Amino acid sequence: MTVETFLTGLSPAIVYAVVGFGVLIESIGIPIPGETAVIAASLLSTTHAANIHLHWVFAAACIGAIIGDNIGYSLGHRYGHHLTAWLEKRFPRHLSPNRMRYVEHLMRTKGVPVVLGGRFIALLRILAGPLSGVTRMSYPHFFFANVVGAIAWAGTVTLMVGLLGKAAHTWINDISWVLGGAVLVMAIAAIVFGKVTGRWLDKKAAEYAEQYS
Repeated sequence: MTVETFLTGLSPAIVYAVVGFGVLIESIGIPIPGETAVIAASLLSTTHAANIHLHWVFAAACIGAIIGDNIGYSLGHRYGHHLTAWLEKRFPRHLSPNRMRYVEHLMRTKGVPVVLGGRFIALLRILAGPLSGVTRMSYPHFFFANVVGAIAWAGTVTLMVGLLGKAAHTWINDISWVLGGAVLVMAIAAIVFGKVTGRWLDKKAAEYAEQYS
C-alpha cells in the first residue's frame, strides 16, 4: 500500500496528525518517509473530495519538523555519541559510520547553514537535530536555523506539490491519473535527487575518513 492510498482513507484531522508525527519521527533521527507523507497529503489537498487543506498540511509539517529537531537536539546533547552509535547500529543502511562522521564534521564547521539547508537533503534532514546536540551547537543558533529551515522546507514542498496537482487537474479529468502522474513525477525527482546527494555525501564521507584515518 502506498502512502497516498493509506492517507486517502483517513479523516482530515488524522491525515494532518500522520504528517506531523511522520516528520517529527524523521527529524528525531529515525529514517522513515516523513517527507513522502507531506507530498502525499499535499497531493490529496488538490482534490475537493479529500477535504484536505494545504495550509494545514504545511502547518503540520512545520510543527513536526520543529518539535522533532528539538527532541533530536535534546537527545544528542544528553547522550552524545552513545546516541550516534545506537543509530549506526540500528539503521546501518542509511546511517553508516562514514556518513555519520562526515555529517558530524559538517555540523561542527558549518552548523547553522547545514541545519538551514539540510532540510532539503534526506540524510541531513534526519541527522541535523541529533548531531547539533552532539556537537553542542549554541541552542539559540540551532533554534533559529531549525525554525527558518522548517518553514522554508515545508513551504517549498507543499507549494510545489500543490501547484503540480492543480496543474494536472487542469489538463486531466480522471483523478486517478492526476494522482498517479503527480506521484510518479515527484517520486522520480526525489529518487534522482536522493541518489545524487547520497553519492556526493558518500564520496565526501570517504574522502574525510581517508584524510583523518
